[in-house]
Amino acid sequence: MSAAEEMNPSPRQQARTAGAKRPRRSPGLAKQIFADVKDDIKTAKKIRLHWRGVVTVMVGTLLICLLLDHFEIFNLARPAMTCIVALGFIIAIKRNLKGFIWFWVTMAVLAVLHAILVSFVSWTTGWVPAVTLAGIATVDLYLMLTIVDAVGRIVEQSAVPGRSGKEDSPGPGGPPHIA
Repeated sequence: MSAAEEMNPSPRQQARTAGAKRPRRSPGLAKQIFADVKDDIKTAKKIRLHWRGVVTVMVGTLLICLLLDHFEIFNLARPAMTCIVALGFIIAIKRNLKGFIWFWVTMAVLAVLHAILVSFVSWTTGWVPAVTLAGIATVDLYLMLTIVDAVGRIVEQSAVPGRSGKEDSPGPGGPPHIA
């Protein structure tokens, strides 16, 4: 150890020599995001669709099928609707963030990525077990929730110092808020 280090020990060295415990750190970003996703899953389990919502989904499904059939790409109907339902479900789960620009930008990016995925993957028109579709949709939902929560945490951390955005807004805040 040099003379300078002996005269000005680092906080870690001070803690070791004094026998003091390490200061508690706040949970890492990954743990915060994981906790947010767990809360979102709890919220998702409470969501129920009213009969008018069911009728709206049925009419929307019919319109999408007719549109895709008109352009002779009906084989994209199942994956397209799975993506649309997943995106809609994310918006329903995160409805408290509907006033934030970053949320809508993130949703738009996710929608474009899904459109690219649906367009470039070779899909079958044959029978696919419902368990397989549900598994893929669940993984997709978890990934999108994680992405939205991660973007929210990053935006929250990069917000104006001294303002958490929690006093007057429903979610992670800062400047990108739509009035």
